[in-house]
Amino acid sequence: AKKVLAEGIKKFPDNTGLLFAQINSYLQEGKLDELVASLKKAIEKEPNNASLYLNLGRVYDDLQTRETTAKNDAKASEYFDLAKKYYSQAAEKDPKAGDAHYMMGAMYYNKAAALTQEMNNTDNSTAGLKRYKQLNDQMIGYFDQALPHFQKAESLDANDVNTLIALNEIYARKEDELSLEFKK
Repeated sequence: AKKVLAEGIKKFPDNTGLLFAQINSYLQEGKLDELVASLKKAIEKEPNNASLYLNLGRVYDDLQTRETTAKNDAKASEYFDLAKKYYSQAAEKDPKAGDAHYMMGAMYYNKAAALTQEMNNTDNSTAGLKRYKQLNDQMIGYFDQALPHFQKAESLDANDVNTLIALNEIYARKEDELSLEFKK
């Protein structure tokens, strides 16, 4: 099937149906690097298709996670910026795309969550408490960046449980009384 698909794309390079079949194949196989090129081709063919921008943002987000895990900070930062760029473009193409806003918020939220794990590993020494405060300030900064995206996602879909959970967590960490409302 892969061989036939590749031959079909070679013979009919402008056929978007074949391109989307290739994209779906790469998605199923988790071939992130190949997805980037295919999604960019699809965006060239359908520049107003917000879901293509959203999916390319997700691919870059996944690449960012992969590079963060591998401790390749420069590459992770590059992919983070690209994910943010494509999520923003998805939101511009479709202002009612709650997923784009949610995913942008989730990127910052995940950075904050990673810091909470590091905060839990600090000790009670003077240096440890100082480090804890630095990490806490950084975490709150990421939550502050995530908050408007989650608020926008919530305004578009007030019943999305994941958005409500994220908002509850952010408000609780910021010691904001709104956390009680979102907890309800």
